[in-house]
Amino acid sequence: METVNSNQIQRFEYEEKRQQVSDLELMIADFARMANDLEQQIKIEQQTSGISDVNHFAYPTFARAAMTRRDNLRSSIAELEKRLDRARQEALDAFEQLKLSESAGDLEAQRQVKPGSRRKPPKHLGSHASTR
Repeated sequence: METVNSNQIQRFEYEEKRQQVSDLELMIADFARMANDLEQQIKIEQQTSGISDVNHFAYPTFARAAMTRRDNLRSSIAELEKRLDRARQEALDAFEQLKLSESAGDLEAQRQVKPGSRRKPPKHLGSHASTR
């Protein structure tokens, strides 16, 4: 019974870590899409104004603001990618713990076989294996 609870806890922790990975991947994809949209808007604004030099005194204010937002999104993406790497490692660790917990549960279940119900030895061990 204790092993079942341990397995359930390990499975819950693994699923939670997996969900974190999924959430981070979605956030990164959303931020990348928004950064690409801003990049397109910047290009359109530069074409409309005819000014692509960001140091020009008449450079469009909208384009400058969009560049700042785009750069902030890119910084956020870089931070999220670091978090994603850590989350993936944590998910992998949780998966390994789950497998260990399940293996321990299988061993415990094998030990709790009824006393009168001895299993036959595998054929490749021969009949003398049960007398050891």
